[in-house]
Amino acid sequence: MVTTNYKPVQKIKCWDKATKTYIEVERPFIVGTSNKFMGGVDLLDSFAAKYKFSIKSKQWYLYIFWHTTILAVIYAWLLNKRDCKVLKILPKEMLNGRQFQAELADSLILVNTTPIKPKRG
Repeated sequence: MVTTNYKPVQKIKCWDKATKTYIEVERPFIVGTSNKFMGGVDLLDSFAAKYKFSIKSKQWYLYIFWHTTILAVIYAWLLNKRDCKVLKILPKEMLNGRQFQAELADSLILVNTTPIKPKRG
């Protein structure tokens, strides 16, 4: 059974400006978890702003669709970067965000197409 009465706390050391020493205080465990993962949200927001492509439309749902698409591309790029690090690929050889978007667009355009063979003659 889940209850709201159980509130785990953790003790942390904080700097006290008045005494200029570290003091031990209690804080809810969820605050520590939130602070730990907040950087990822900020990073995703900055990537979304940096790698977005602008559209103009009067239909509000297109903005939601494109924002979702941008987030999916960013997550795919981050997964690609993680896999490159696991495979020990040099950072120079990794694709940056724009290069990844271009490669992804090229591969999506070429889906279900046959390559054009040069004619002899």
